[in-house]
Amino acid sequence: MTKREIADFLHCSIKTVERKIAEVERCFGDAFIETSTYPKMYKIRSEDLSKKLALSSNDVSIIRQASDLFRKNNREEEAADLEIIAEKLQTILAPGNSRELEMLMIAEGNARRPVPHKKINMEIVTAVRTAIQNWNAIKIEYKPKRKISFGTYVLCPFGILYGERNHYLLAKRYDHQDTDDLHYYILSNIRHVSILENKRFSIPENFSMTDHTKNLFGMYNEPPFDVEWLFSPKAAREAEQFVFHPSQTMQKNPDGSLTVCFRAGGCLEMAWHLYTWCGQVRVIKPVDFWQRVDRLRKDWF
Repeated sequence: MTKREIADFLHCSIKTVERKIAEVERCFGDAFIETSTYPKMYKIRSEDLSKKLALSSNDVSIIRQASDLFRKNNREEEAADLEIIAEKLQTILAPGNSRELEMLMIAEGNARRPVPHKKINMEIVTAVRTAIQNWNAIKIEYKPKRKISFGTYVLCPFGILYGERNHYLLAKRYDHQDTDDLHYYILSNIRHVSILENKRFSIPENFSMTDHTKNLFGMYNEPPFDVEWLFSPKAAREAEQFVFHPSQTMQKNPDGSLTVCFRAGGCLEMAWHLYTWCGQVRVIKPVDFWQRVDRLRKDWF
């Protein structure tokens, strides 16, 4: 490819392409073959490059850790896939690295702790994913959290959101496709899923899961509001290491305290997180935050 073709492919400028070429060669030496034609064409020396991409025991260990995290979040299919990838990579490790990996896994195994999580029927998750991939509507038997009986819903599934307490199916009602009304369905509360192959739907081109969730704190689809937390001087240093929300700003105060501001919705999950700071943080905004939490708590239970 020419530099211009690379720039078009990466949607960047020629200057950026030149920087990227220089960086690749800094990492891997003489990585490119240049033609004598004009304009010059660049080709990666893939056979030389692959020899320099050394695989370490730490690389395999990270994949195994990711597999464990998927499994703890009831994502059994991805966990199994990662385990297979880790096994394949482990077979090409040098003998010394294989022993190092074994020691790493022992150390990490000792550090793991059990984490409470909801049980989810993987057949339901698989059916939902299949429907999303094929743009098929689904019929579910579902029990809303404040009801005691199951109901039947016909939905257009948009995606699955994985949270710490619950995992959610994000979907529209099939008969409300023309609206912007998206609903959250707790996956563990779904008893049965049927894929409706004769009912199709399409996700709007401008829909983005990232854009949809950017104003959330956790998984509650609550209208966003301005948040301001004040961490005590005792907790400020630790709080500085957290990304509480992508939109956050931080300000160190003269007395050593830390002010964190962001905009998001999700009172209950904010409250659950704030409790973990053992009284070392005060909510400045919204001023009625704990009253909102109390109302939601009564609603929830």
